[in-house]
Amino acid sequence: MFDKLELLVEKFEELEKKIIDPEIMKDMNVWQKLAKEHGDMKPIVEKYREYSKHKKEAEDGDDIYYDTENNEIVFVSEDGYIRTYFKPTDGINYYNRQ
Repeated sequence: MFDKLELLVEKFEELEKKIIDPEIMKDMNVWQKLAKEHGDMKPIVEKYREYSKHKKEAEDGDDIYYDTENNEIVFVSEDGYIRTYFKPTDGINYYNRQ
């Protein structure tokens, strides 16, 4: 799952470069298509980046993500399955102890 999100981020970053390219800006139809695609991806990429800011790897290889906005922790196995999800009572302090 996260591999797909990382590919989405890469595509998003490529689109960012393209929509500011003067050559692409000359063709308004192409530019509008790319700008729309970029705009559609933006909320997903921003949310993923939020999670990625607070990402660690546990000793067993699981990825640990902490969402500060919603006070949520999720443990994701190496094969992409959610193993544990909860809202810790002590928030970021719990995450930092992992």
